[in-house]
Amino acid sequence: RRQEMHGYQLHEFIDSNLAACTDLKKPTAYYLLDKMSSAGWVEFEQSQEGNRPPRRVYSITQQGETAFQALIRASLAQYV
Repeated sequence: RRQEMHGYQLHEFIDSNLAACTDLKKPTAYYLLDKMSSAGWVEFEQSQEGNRPPRRVYSITQQGETAFQALIRASLAQYV
């Protein structure tokens, strides 16, 4: 949510900050990004640097932010 990231950066963020909560594998992360993109929750731009293969840089959409907030509220409501 804080900044645009490509898939590898997102996976590194999850590994570094959420390892205690999840053991998300790279293929699963990319699968979920594709599903969120299809749902309109994230969008991406394809970029390429030098001879590297093209990569997708993802950002959350307003629809994605709304869905995120709803999921957080629903999750927190279970613990009240």
